Amino acid sequence: MLQVEGLQAWYGESQVLHGVDLEIHDGQIVTLIGRNGAGKTTTIRSIMGIHRQKRGRLILDGVDLAALPPQRIARLGVGYVQDDRGIYSGLTVHENLVLPPVVSPDGWDLDKIYDAFPPLRARARQPGTKLSGGEQQMLAIARVLRMGAKLLLLDEPTEGLAPILVRRVGEILREIKAHHLTVLLVEQNLRFAVTVADHHYLIVNGRTVESLSNEEVERREQELLEYLGV
Repeated sequence: MLQVEGLQAWYGESQVLHGVDLEIHDGQIVTLIGRNGAGKTTTIRSIMGIHRQKRGRLILDGVDLAALPPQRIARLGVGYVQDDRGIYSGLTVHENLVLPPVVSPDGWDLDKIYDAFPPLRARARQPGTKLSGGEQQMLAIARVLRMGAKLLLLDEPTEGLAPILVRRVGEILREIKAHHLTVLLVEQNLRFAVTVADHHYLIVNGRTVESLSNEEVERREQELLEYLGV
């Protein structure tokens, strides 16, 4: 579904990505792992078209994304859940869900969303920012599912969540996969990543240095945890 080749990126004069390469196939969950500052968020922001100072090939189902603006990329079926969740503070949960345009007939309708995320149904009339951290994460993910995204870019969805909510995020991701959607996940929690993902890419200093199966991650868990500073 997505192929990234030789992705480089800059912030002004400072180069932060020096060659990111990865492949994601339909229905896979793939994680980017690496220390803070390694370039993981810049990678997904580059794919989404938000970070424009970049060079390389970004091919989604045969379409080159490199020069496209974010709104065009979203209409191709790419949904982005940023690390701060991007909930609109002046809107209710229901309004947050229905504001973005539906870009595909495969988008989840509200009944399906509320069945999958019961807390959102119960709090539909409340301001989105009054939700707990875990509920805001549900809302952010549900919003891109309603749009009809076929590729979800998730940036640190478990950050700052209690263990019970981390498990709930894992259940959500497995449900997404059961619906044959595809996910690129930025994740610091290695033990969580192996419970949901099919494959992993290790990013070091803005470069892909290893492509790892779940079996390799589990076998080298202690080494990787020490490397990540966990």
